[in-house]
Amino acid sequence: MKKFIKGALIGIGVLPCVLLTTSCGDKYKKDGDFVYTEADNKKTLVSYKGDDTSVIIPDDYTEIAKNAFKENTSIVSVVLGENVTTIGDEAFYKCSALTTVTTNEKLKEIGNSAFYYCEELAKIELPNSLTSIGNRAFSYSDINTVNIADSVTNLGEYAFEHCDKLTAVSVGTGITELKTGVFTNCNLSTLELNGEITVLGDYSLTMNKSLNFEIPDTVKEIGAYALAGLKFDGLVIPNSVEKIGEGAFSDGDIKGYVLIPSRVNSIEANTFDKNFNLSKVYLYSKNQLDVDTANNYYFMEATWYYHTNNGSAETAAGNWWYFGTDGSIVEKVITLQDLYS
Repeated sequence: MKKFIKGALIGIGVLPCVLLTTSCGDKYKKDGDFVYTEADNKKTLVSYKGDDTSVIIPDDYTEIAKNAFKENTSIVSVVLGENVTTIGDEAFYKCSALTTVTTNEKLKEIGNSAFYYCEELAKIELPNSLTSIGNRAFSYSDINTVNIADSVTNLGEYAFEHCDKLTAVSVGTGITELKTGVFTNCNLSTLELNGEITVLGDYSLTMNKSLNFEIPDTVKEIGAYALAGLKFDGLVIPNSVEKIGEGAFSDGDIKGYVLIPSRVNSIEANTFDKNFNLSKVYLYSKNQLDVDTANNYYFMEATWYYHTNNGSAETAAGNWWYFGTDGSIVEKVITLQDLYS
């Protein structure tokens, strides 16, 4: 005898009701090619069963659910209805033909991996209503320009990882941390940070080799490999910085010098690895810097200069530096002969 539990035939399985009828009781309903649910005055698009290349989501939908269009290979363009506020996790995950998404002025949240691996996605405008961009939301997409509004307070880890054509980014005032891997392995040449950034997370800007970056003077922490591969025409690390992670500037191109601020008391392994053009290191103290010499060869081989106020170092021989009246770094080298002549 076959057993029945809540209408499901054990042993043979049951096709989802949305494939068999236009209604699934109180939960799933079908509207043309859209499958949806309704609850608490919210209409959620659960899945799409069509094969159109252009999809317009009607205005009465408020959410696009997790996996709604996942791995669809037909859709080229999507237009969001004017009341869609949420795009769920993996909603358009690996939609291989998707090139254009037209948003609205009510969209608040783009979920984790929402457009992950949409390799042809080149155009999407992020509206001023947006508050959150999830982890890996646009990783491996074809986007070339991104403007993140001041309203966004969450910019997720690896959000734009490996966007090879991404060259210009503006980040609004709501962001105070570049999280792990957020722009790693892009092709940035322009990065505008409008908020008070306190943390450059691990791998946050790794291998953006065309980016000539100036570290904001609000940054307190530079994470592991955060700025690896970047170029600097002389590097002044701001006095606000307290911690520099492993490999932070490795594989880069620091031309000439680096100035280490007084709050930094250790240099970890690989921090300045393969910076072949680094020749001078300006330090604030002879006694406080603990250096892990592993793969910091060019840092260790550079000429080190120690800070002295207004050049008054006449009581000790060595290499000294101070700020000139115009803010430039002035070097002062004192020999034993200078001291005793």
